[in-house]
Amino acid sequence: MHTWLPNQTGGLPLEDEARDYWFSEGFTDFYATRVLLASGIWSLEDYAARYNEVLTRYDGSAARNFTADQVMAVFWTNQDAQQSPMTGAGCWLTWDRAVRTASGGRLSLDDVMRRQRTRTGGRQGVWRGLVSRHAAPWRPASTSRPTWRAM
Repeated sequence: MHTWLPNQTGGLPLEDEARDYWFSEGFTDFYATRVLLASGIWSLEDYAARYNEVLTRYDGSAARNFTADQVMAVFWTNQDAQQSPMTGAGCWLTWDRAVRTASGGRLSLDDVMRRQRTRTGGRQGVWRGLVSRHAAPWRPASTSRPTWRAM
């Protein structure tokens, strides 16, 4: 799933890959938990408990204040840096809620991702533009950061 999902919607650039882990890994975690919920493997309570655990751990981590450069430099050796994808998971949760609210519940982020998949036509590196256009307020390099609350 970690390889298939991003590649289906345009892939990530290979240079400085770790710089965007907060976004790509958050994307994968968001959809992995959604699949577990939709398949019935997880109950709604399991899903909420997972996000409460992850977001509570993230909120207590120094990673929430790391810049993208700091994450990239220590991602493989620092447990706090490895929590940075939770920023991305929070973004995806927020965007899903925004799509559902704006459409009166007729659409979800799944619909947006299907359109993105069609739009990219298998081209790689499309994520960079998506990140810069839509994720700038949450990007770890920004001075402000969202505060994710337990569900």
